[in-house]
Amino acid sequence: MGSTIEEEIIKNQIPIPIYNFIKIMEFLLISFFLIIFLYSYTEYYENYGIMKEKENNYYLKVKVLVDDLNILKSNNKLFIDNSAYNYEVFDFDNELLVDINKNNYKYLYLKVDIPNNYKISNYIVKFKVEEGKKRIYEYLINVIGGNNNVWNK
Repeated sequence: MGSTIEEEIIKNQIPIPIYNFIKIMEFLLISFFLIIFLYSYTEYYENYGIMKEKENNYYLKVKVLVDDLNILKSNNKLFIDNSAYNYEVFDFDNELLVDINKNNYKYLYLKVDIPNNYKISNYIVKFKVEEGKKRIYEYLINVIGGNNNVWNK
């Protein structure tokens, strides 16, 4: 790699260990920004549900924030104990529940294709649904911007 006259002047004025340190730091900084802007990860919506039985059909009764309803309605796969199962939303309550913090909830009923070891009436199941892909810089913007939901998940 050829060096320019300016680089030769800088090399002569700055001691070699310091010059090498600066070049290493430049490389690390560029690598850091590349990772932040190019790497993406999958974000999951996590919740709990209660297995219910009705006429030998099992379904999952889930209390969901009204803001998060679209996450469950737009997907068809959930994960229980890192195993994927297909589901469909087959019913929801029209009743709106409000807690002390003024959060609005609704009950969704999910028909899930799960094995028999989960088909126990009133069994509490922790599940997660893929919410979407997110890049690291988006996460950092939410943290720095003061979005409190990042820490509460």
